[in-house]
Amino acid sequence: MAKLYGIVYAVLVLLTGVTVAVAHFDLGAWSVVVALGVATAKALLVAFVFMHLLESPALARAALVVGLLWFGLLVLLTMGDYGTRTYVEVALGGQGSGEPAQRGAQGRLEVGVSVGKAGLE
Repeated sequence: MAKLYGIVYAVLVLLTGVTVAVAHFDLGAWSVVVALGVATAKALLVAFVFMHLLESPALARAALVVGLLWFGLLVLLTMGDYGTRTYVEVALGGQGSGEPAQRGAQGRLEVGVSVGKAGLE
């Protein structure tokens, strides 16, 4: 078992070196892909060898799979939300007059917009 730990340790050190090397080279969009792939490989090595998931019951491995799927779903939903946002530029100033916003006595930004019965005026 000690020999396996030594091999896994050496592989983790090698993968850390790959991560550092990738940070020094411009691979464009592939930099993130390679870095995440190396990080995933290191995490799986640690989980399966040092946390003994290989010898664990099937329920422990199922918990790992479900956790990874849940994490992937959250990332996917977050990226979907971020990718479909629209941004509205708001003009600061006195009621659309083109005046710049002013700083008040306490340094707060004061904008000349009032809220009436029908909402923003």
